[in-house]
Amino acid sequence: MAYVYLALPMIIFLLGWCRPLIGVPLAGVCVWSLILCYRKRDNYIDLEWKFSQTDKWKIAVIGATIFAWVVLSGIGGFVWQNTDHASRNSMLRILVNYEWPPTTAKRGFVYYVGSWLPAALVGKLSDLNNANSALFLWVLLGLFLVYILICIWRRKIVIWPLLILIFFSGLDIIGSNIFTESDITIWGKEHLEWWSSPSLYKLQFTSNTAQLYWVFNQAIPVWLIMMLLFLDEPPGNMIWVSTLIAITSTLPFIGLIPILAYYMYRRFEWYTPESVRHGWKMVAQSMGSFQNLAGGGLVLIISFLYLMGNDSFTTINIASADNGTSQATPLAVWFPWLLILMAIVAVFLIGTLLIWTAKCGKRYILRNVVYFIAVITLLNLFLKYLSADRNYENNIFRLAYIMFFLLIEVGIYLCLLYRDVEDKGLFNVVVVSLIVIPFISIGNSNDFCMRASIPGLFVVMLWCIESLGKRRMNIRVIALMVCLLIGSVTPMHEIKRALVNSYEDYTIEYVDNERIFNAINFAGGLDTFFWQNIARENHNRGKFVYSGRRKYESSNPSWRLRHTYQ
Repeated sequence: MAYVYLALPMIIFLLGWCRPLIGVPLAGVCVWSLILCYRKRDNYIDLEWKFSQTDKWKIAVIGATIFAWVVLSGIGGFVWQNTDHASRNSMLRILVNYEWPPTTAKRGFVYYVGSWLPAALVGKLSDLNNANSALFLWVLLGLFLVYILICIWRRKIVIWPLLILIFFSGLDIIGSNIFTESDITIWGKEHLEWWSSPSLYKLQFTSNTAQLYWVFNQAIPVWLIMMLLFLDEPPGNMIWVSTLIAITSTLPFIGLIPILAYYMYRRFEWYTPESVRHGWKMVAQSMGSFQNLAGGGLVLIISFLYLMGNDSFTTINIASADNGTSQATPLAVWFPWLLILMAIVAVFLIGTLLIWTAKCGKRYILRNVVYFIAVITLLNLFLKYLSADRNYENNIFRLAYIMFFLLIEVGIYLCLLYRDVEDKGLFNVVVVSLIVIPFISIGNSNDFCMRASIPGLFVVMLWCIESLGKRRMNIRVIALMVCLLIGSVTPMHEIKRALVNSYEDYTIEYVDNERIFNAINFAGGLDTFFWQNIARENHNRGKFVYSGRRKYESSNPSWRLRHTYQ
């Protein structure tokens, strides 16, 4: 079910957005890769569950809790929604009402749309109302699958990890009390995670509940991937499964790459190679499966070519030495292919280095090289910001600010969990990635920090569950429980805000379609490689294609009551 959940959006995209000559064969490759992926997963955990009456009650409580959690998120429009939903509602409306792929006369819709495609398909066959309901059910199914996999990981049906899943968060209330002037209460409705985001430093590690309530489309697929990796996903499936989220969770996919690379290396059936050629032969036997090479490679290339059509990727901001302004320069058409070629060369060189170190019998060299690269990268980032000539900020304070941010968001958790984590290699990878991510900025927003950190933060949450599940009490466990209680204030605020605003008068908001198509992070020009060579021909460019839905929407009083165009 997890494989199907991850693969279905990509299959819909290939059949609905690509030319039949391209999309149909690639969809066939995806389906066959899905079958091979299922067959290769032969290391199932033998649970031998016998459901007792107590287990049935547990399942009922778990189901009701997840259902309430999703309802309060605003997905589906059943309660009040956070501000980000206005644009996402309009995206779903565009996907339902426009012919695929949605375009105007000069612009194409380019976004990581995967999480909306199953619901949009339902809407195309019926109406927008049903599309919203289908989106709610799709998210609900994804969360059920995530928690089912957590129970399989724990080898029993248990309720308390669900509380950790819902209420896990950094210690945002501490940062809010120090850096904001507003009075923060334990049971309030403020968005506490904005304590750093509005500042010049634009930092945020998002709690699980805030991820569901604001960016569910990016969070749930990554949570599923992380659970599959924790449940011993074989290397022959890893690339294929992971690339499926490129069309649903692009920035989290980038944050997943270090963790994915570590798992592939650790689970590789490795022995000392006789030569570099022999080493590559072993790599091909372990990782070079059809689903990884054909399925994962083609999915990643198609996703990349599509997303490169977004204006955020097709322009480069160049700082002017005279006045400090920036100008947007279009990238050449061949630039996506250059990036793909560079990625292939980088993989080949890194793989050759790994095989060489194994052939020499000096595996410790690999570890030293990794640590050396990590240290040099951190020093380079630190020196870059310390030496930057900026009049609007003190860079020494900026560095201290980031260190404080990392401490209260994940640092204290990691210190308390270190002794309980058995896989110290994964621990080091997560620590380094979470330290580096806040120093990387794309554009003027902090989206990269918020979203690329999702995989690492989910691993930290799983470690918290694992530590508390050992059922022994000491000072570290008590401190961990205290931190989790303090961090739970953040999701409590998210839930309180949804409850309070839903009790008051509210409307489900939309933005104009033109605003979506003109936004640089939602659309792009039609002169890119995807639109010119891969995208299906759109005979109704820029027009609504209602197929009878318009009459239904305008004549249904309940629809007008719940949905207000703005």
